[in-house]
Amino acid sequence: MLNVKNDILLNLETFSKLLNSLDILKSKSAVAVSVSAGVDSMSLLHLSDKWAKKNEKSLYIISYNHNIRKESKQEVEFVKLESKKLGWKHKSLKWERPSKKNILEKARNARYEAISEFCRKKNIDVLFLGHHLDDLIETFFIRILKKSKLEGLCPMIINRKIFGINMVRPLLKISKKSIYDYARQNNIQFFEDPSNYNSKYIRTKIRMFLSKNDDLKLSLVKSVKLFCRLRLYFDK
Repeated sequence: MLNVKNDILLNLETFSKLLNSLDILKSKSAVAVSVSAGVDSMSLLHLSDKWAKKNEKSLYIISYNHNIRKESKQEVEFVKLESKKLGWKHKSLKWERPSKKNILEKARNARYEAISEFCRKKNIDVLFLGHHLDDLIETFFIRILKKSKLEGLCPMIINRKIFGINMVRPLLKISKKSIYDYARQNNIQFFEDPSNYNSKYIRTKIRMFLSKNDDLKLSLVKSVKLFCRLRLYFDK
């Protein structure tokens, strides 16, 4: 978990400042939020709820059951209940035929495709995702190991169109530590995914390695920012 110096403090002010700066949101009356029961998603839901009500937007909460862990059904029901408490509609989607190989990558693709298809049916073209700074650095590290080209070394940006949907990541500059701090301060309930600590996955191995190498983490933060600037330059 990143513990970078000068962590950005996560609160409604910083969250709203980012969203209000995005032109894509100014004309939208409704947005969707992808929510698992983890600390990232539940913090995102908490902030999105406050932002939406303040800015007179509608939220549609979407959960995706990867059908891999037995706890998934309970977690989806938890998100459904929390959505109801906040007064928003909730939709549960499910991966009917989970893959047995390359599970994490195929699960991610299946989730994006299913959620994007649902959003298009509801005429919603903005989806909030809970990816944060630690996710970005870990993915960057994986891409380096796979000898990725330039476009792969900027794996996530705050707003990118995928499957015809604007995928917005409001927490991308926020560390996992700051998200945990926000959840504790606001008494947000969440579930811990045990697969996050399963060392059979390369991402987990990288996470454990980085947790003991602060200087390397800081270097990776600077590097991924540089590669994203380069990618933006060449995209233009």
